[in-house]
Amino acid sequence: MTGFILLSRSIQDKSIWSDDPSLLKFWLYILLKANYNADKVYELGSVKIRHGEVLKSYRKIADENEYVSNNRVVRWSTSRIARMLSLLEKSGRITYTKTELGTLIHINNFAKYQAFDSYKARLGTAKKQQQHNIKEVKEVKELWKIFLEELGGTGKQPSLTAKRKQILGLLFTEQLDPTNYEEEFRGILKAVKGSEHHMKERAWQMPESLFRNEERRERWSLKGSEKKHQPQTHSVSRNQWSVEV
Repeated sequence: MTGFILLSRSIQDKSIWSDDPSLLKFWLYILLKANYNADKVYELGSVKIRHGEVLKSYRKIADENEYVSNNRVVRWSTSRIARMLSLLEKSGRITYTKTELGTLIHINNFAKYQAFDSYKARLGTAKKQQQHNIKEVKEVKELWKIFLEELGGTGKQPSLTAKRKQILGLLFTEQLDPTNYEEEFRGILKAVKGSEHHMKERAWQMPESLFRNEERRERWSLKGSEKKHQPQTHSVSRNQWSVEV
């Protein structure tokens, strides 16, 4: 087997690195098996496998991930595979659907993470962080304006503190496309508004909570890419918020 995938060293800082090793193996397996050809769509019966997608049955997944430990063959059960799929979906890494030929797994933002330019951008981001210029990113004010439109409510609105500038600057430089950052950020906030948990408490909606570390920023970016074209589903009113945070 030939070819390669791009894998960021930052995966070592993610929760998937410290969780069940099988989950990490499964994630790498999906990345390695995905259709890497952006110009080709494979068709198996009525199922189309597009860029960043892989079609596998639970049985095939189990077959291709068998290993030997303590002189015995270890094989994933269908329930374990289903549980790992669910965990990867909840973390925003994938979405998946069942078909007549198996499970079609779609890797969110596959094109972005398999593009060399994405990693060049991250190197540029690291330099900006070292120079402490991130909080001065001019687009931060626009992000804050969008935040107030989406989550500000009608009461007393929060202020753009230095901490919030820094957090939004990190989100912009790490996760958002400079040519389309407004739409991407609205998609992220749409995902937040679709979370019953985060709509319960005002503090949970603030940038310093939502995007406080790189893993959270990446997770919300992935969720936002799923939600930005979906209708809003939450039923929590924002009019109740009137206390400055």
